[in-house]
Order: sequence, then C-alpha cells, then structure tokens
Amino acid sequence: MVTYEENESETKVYLTAFDKDLNMLGEILVPQLRKKPARHFAKDGKIWIYEKMEDEMGFVRLAISE
Repeated sequence: MVTYEENESETKVYLTAFDKDLNMLGEILVPQLRKKPARHFAKDGKIWIYEKMEDEMGFVRLAISE
C-alpha cells in the first residue's frame, strides 16, 4: 500500500507491506517520491505509479523485495 502525508511545505510518501491476513509487516519512507502519488497498481511483483513526464504519461516502478 502506498500512503502519504502532506502539509504546506512537503509531502512524505510511505510504502506499507501487509501479510495475507492483513497484518502490517512494516512501513518505510520513500524519500525519492516527494509529491502526492497519483493512481497506482501492483503487477509482476512491482508497484507502478503513474507519472507525467514532459507531457507524456510514464510510470515509476517500485520493486518489492525482502
């Protein structure tokens, strides 16, 4: 799950992992992401986040590993 908190000066984006019973395994700040994430989805073991780059739609891909 991708969550965020924002205030007037900054946005912090977090990645949270859950097990199959929805127990939280951990949460980590992703410092490379500095703005409110747009829509996202999981596919092939990665989280794909839509990102507009120079008037083109692209994706930021976050790999999930232990």
